[in-house]
Amino acid sequence: MAGFVVVVRFDHGIKPLPDGERPVTDGLLGTSVWQSAEQEQQNVLILNFRDQEAAKEHGRRVIDIILDAPADDAFPPDSVSHITLSEKFDVTFESATTGSYMMMGHVQTNPGLGWQAKSQISATGTDIKLLPGYAGRAMGSQVANDDNVWFFAFWDTVPSLTLPEDIAKTSGLLQKIR
Repeated sequence: MAGFVVVVRFDHGIKPLPDGERPVTDGLLGTSVWQSAEQEQQNVLILNFRDQEAAKEHGRRVIDIILDAPADDAFPPDSVSHITLSEKFDVTFESATTGSYMMMGHVQTNPGLGWQAKSQISATGTDIKLLPGYAGRAMGSQVANDDNVWFFAFWDTVPSLTLPEDIAKTSGLLQKIR
């Protein structure tokens, strides 16, 4: 297994942290904050954990440390995703440089066909690494739903690529802001 990430989509601010400071929690490998390149108020926080147990134990506390939201502000269930990574190559979420780009998306397949989406995304990932600006990629499945496949591709510059239609309609381009 390549790791475990918690993806939180939000539309409010983040708390200022002194340069280089991050929440210290056992099992937390890193954090990153990304802003939609298309819609400024759409943001994504990614928490990279060693495993699912660490995410369960510390995830909410880390979210509260980073996001500028009232403590009682609940996130809608569809705004938080728990993903078990099956592939991770080159750049990771937290090691991507500020100002770099990430294409993030997911595909919900028919029951039992998640493996086909993973195969297609993996093949596309092999092809995109030849494009200028490519920095890395990751892929995984939603916890308890192997048919909900997530993908992440990292770029030093705005990528110029055309994704298959079923993947493109669920993806978005984000720029790292922290």
